[in-house]
Amino acid sequence: MGKSKKCKFCFSEIPAQATKCAACLEWQTTKKTEHKIYEDQYLDQKTFTNVFGVLKRPFQLNLVNFTRLPYYFTVFIITAIFFTTIQAYWIYINGENQYLLSFLAYSLQMMISWMCVIWIYTVIKRDHNFFIEISRINKKLTNKTYNKGVLEYKKFNEKIFNKKYSIFWGLLVGISSVIADLIIGLPFEDYRAQIAFSFLAFFNMFFGGAALYSMYQFSRYTYKISKKYIRSKFMTIEQKRAVNQIGVIHLRSAILAILPLGLGILAKFFGDWEINNMVIGWYTFFGILIIIYIFWPMENIHNLLKKDRDIQIIAIQMKIRKKLDEVNVNLSSSNLLKISNLRELEKKTSLQKTWPFDTRGIWLVFLATLFPIILMIINEYLVK
Repeated sequence: MGKSKKCKFCFSEIPAQATKCAACLEWQTTKKTEHKIYEDQYLDQKTFTNVFGVLKRPFQLNLVNFTRLPYYFTVFIITAIFFTTIQAYWIYINGENQYLLSFLAYSLQMMISWMCVIWIYTVIKRDHNFFIEISRINKKLTNKTYNKGVLEYKKFNEKIFNKKYSIFWGLLVGISSVIADLIIGLPFEDYRAQIAFSFLAFFNMFFGGAALYSMYQFSRYTYKISKKYIRSKFMTIEQKRAVNQIGVIHLRSAILAILPLGLGILAKFFGDWEINNMVIGWYTFFGILIIIYIFWPMENIHNLLKKDRDIQIIAIQMKIRKKLDEVNVNLSSSNLLKISNLRELEKKTSLQKTWPFDTRGIWLVFLATLFPIILMIINEYLVK
């Protein structure tokens, strides 16, 4: 039996020397197809850095880059030291022990917010070729468009990990949350306890606010690149993979945003915290932001993939009509087989998913966002 290979477009098994696929009728040679994939342009991280320079890193990574340990382990150690310090001080001033559970939840919230941005940076850096590829969906695949894609990718990198803006929003959110807690009222009469909690709350929300800025910029970039209009061309295999991968990264970052929200609500259930309309409104506001973060760019990605699928179906239908015309002239088994294969390909193409992940995942994230807020409302208005 002769050697075989997979078609670049429909992945059917074809002879290794074939220049055209018998199933989808696409040319396999670079001279005949407009969908050439420039695999030689795809650079690994080290080569990319050597050629195009060092990318901007988030300040959250710079804070833990002094160790040779993995960033998540370093952040965990710093968070543990931070919580232990608060705990030791709390015991020293004879604070009520049940509030230590609240402080632990807030410390974990800070840790996840800190890790989240570094994780996003790591994934974006690792998958840089996907971001470059999707930036040139409507352009010819040449070295020139690749270099333009790199420039767009680097601009995005500089925006999402802008040190000044990240720190500014971190300080703004941190100070605002402390002031809001003082206005609402803390369940501590001892001013030392109030200072300890304010110190904890500030650093927690500082990292939360900085993460929110970076995630907003990532969502904005996803929205921008997924809004690109596809004309009569197919997306290349790599471009389609890029769209899917960016959608998956986006969803996972949304899940990382939900965990701190849930921990913040959980922290309020330990001790005699004041839960009023302002507190519920505060967490509801963040819940709405997360829902917008998920669905705002995802709708564009869905439309992008749907448009590409529709273009493929139209192209297949045109080939079917062409073959039917040939059958009227020459009723051969070869033509009938090709029509049968094209019908099967049309069916498979119509079943392609236009969301970059399982839609059940979206609903799980949606419910996970609302669930802790609903519990807070139930606890406030029905239980008491």
